[in-house]
Amino acid sequence: MKLILIAHKYLKRYPALTLVTLCSIVIASLFEGASFGMLIPLIQSMVQKGPNILEKIPLLGNIAVFHTSTDKMMPVFFILMLLFLLLLVKNIFIYVSNVLIAKLRFGIIKDLRTALMGNLLGYDAKYFDSAKTGYIIANMTTETERIGNFVMSVLQFVALSGRVGTYLVLLFLISWKASIGIFLLMAFILIPIELIMGKLKKIGKLVSRCVAEYNYKLTEILGGMAVIRTLGTGAVEREAFNAACENSSDSQYLANKYIHLIIPLSEVGVFGLLTLFFFIFINVAEISLASTFPFIATYFLILGRALTQLNSVNSQRSDAMSLLAAFANYEYINNPADKKTIKSGSRLIKTFSDSIDFAGVYFSYTDGNPVLKDINFSIPKGKITALVGASGAGKSTIVNLILRFYDVDSGQILVDGLNLKDLALSKWRGKIGFVSQDIFIFNNTLKNNISYGCDDAKDEDIVRAAKASYAHDFIVNMPDGYDTLLGERGVTLSGGEKQRISIARSVMHNPEILILDEATSSLDTETERLITEAINKLARGRTVIAIAHRLSTILHADNIVVLDKGRVVESGKHEDLLAKEGMYKKLFDMQFTI
Repeated sequence: MKLILIAHKYLKRYPALTLVTLCSIVIASLFEGASFGMLIPLIQSMVQKGPNILEKIPLLGNIAVFHTSTDKMMPVFFILMLLFLLLLVKNIFIYVSNVLIAKLRFGIIKDLRTALMGNLLGYDAKYFDSAKTGYIIANMTTETERIGNFVMSVLQFVALSGRVGTYLVLLFLISWKASIGIFLLMAFILIPIELIMGKLKKIGKLVSRCVAEYNYKLTEILGGMAVIRTLGTGAVEREAFNAACENSSDSQYLANKYIHLIIPLSEVGVFGLLTLFFFIFINVAEISLASTFPFIATYFLILGRALTQLNSVNSQRSDAMSLLAAFANYEYINNPADKKTIKSGSRLIKTFSDSIDFAGVYFSYTDGNPVLKDINFSIPKGKITALVGASGAGKSTIVNLILRFYDVDSGQILVDGLNLKDLALSKWRGKIGFVSQDIFIFNNTLKNNISYGCDDAKDEDIVRAAKASYAHDFIVNMPDGYDTLLGERGVTLSGGEKQRISIARSVMHNPEILILDEATSSLDTETERLITEAINKLARGRTVIAIAHRLSTILHADNIVVLDKGRVVESGKHEDLLAKEGMYKKLFDMQFTI
């Protein structure tokens, strides 16, 4: 019952489909029982004379073949035709129910994956700072499929249970006394089976953990391949991967050992009971074997079929028990309660018109360790504001807060006097263009990479953006021009080419606010000159926030904000800050003193 209740949580999303599936299962079970019930009159017609049991059924009893035919085989042929029709209808509904179960299974897997991705896209970036990518991938792929398999196993369990129930009704109709005796004896077989079910539930948790560890290690190795090759740690990583792979394999093998123990245990126990019962039945019961043979033969045929189906019921149940752990893992990662989900506001700013103001902002990536402390400064519209400071001073964190990858712990960020948290998130981010050193290139065409996020982009707009970013010339020399497929993360492009694609993206979006994260620091002189020109063209008439690692790139800024250990220690123009001989002067001297 617990398994059915858990499955119902997911099946209730498809009420009509679930109802049709269950109806097909019930109809198939009824026709299964009816087809086996026909064995009694069939055997009776073949081995004895006299009235057939079908003659007692109101509708069938009126059929002339049972009264007028002198040919003994005519009733047999009639019963065989009726049996054929029953089997045909039964198998049609079995096929329909299996197809519908598959539809439910894959529909649930799809829903689980899309729901999880929907939540992941809204989680606070803090979650991804500590979450292991391999665990996320394991939940998105393996665990969702395990849940789908669980639902399928439960539905198969219901279908098989329906057939077993039909057989039990037939058995009790033939001989309720014999049936009670058999199923009392069978209760002894259920004791070891229940112990195995409990073991499988525990092993299922182990399987989930080991599969997640395997996915994590695989993702880590693929992502760090360059570092592994550079440092020559291939042997170490191979050993770690082999260990993770072995643990995953061993845990799944252990689960299968117990799953596949169910049927042999049931069959051996059941055959032993049948043999014992048959011995007692023949030697103790005073019966006329000739008159009761059709009933005895049919009884044991149905009993054998019922016990076979009961084995399958236990097999499906053991599968479901081993898959239960997938729910806990999926529900944890899919629950936004402890992920500090970034919630969108509803207020809209048609045009950014005044300033972005930090007012007493505190922020920490981990509790009790603030990286920004009492931040107060303003970013005016149409001006260039530069953020400078040593590594770890908080420059990138401020940009992340403006983009609302994180929310402040206390204080406020105001946009034109409105709290940033109150703004519609997608509309706010749509006003911002971001150009940095770390450019993500999708494994897609150059054209689609430039127009990413612009669904209605025209080819002439894409070309115009490429020309504005000085990317057009190298694009037309690519094998397929703008339709050239780029490798994963743009492996076929140089650093400068990636930068120009990134700038072209920003040109396509025409942002009101432009964030620059020292996009030219690692380029050769000629490429740096081209990208600097492209950025200067893009920045004209826009509000610019520049993270500066090299002070030479922001000497012309309208306001330079100097950060040190998470605090604003100075701000002003280049000349004014030099005159103060404070932190900025020290940074300047370190970079320009030979």
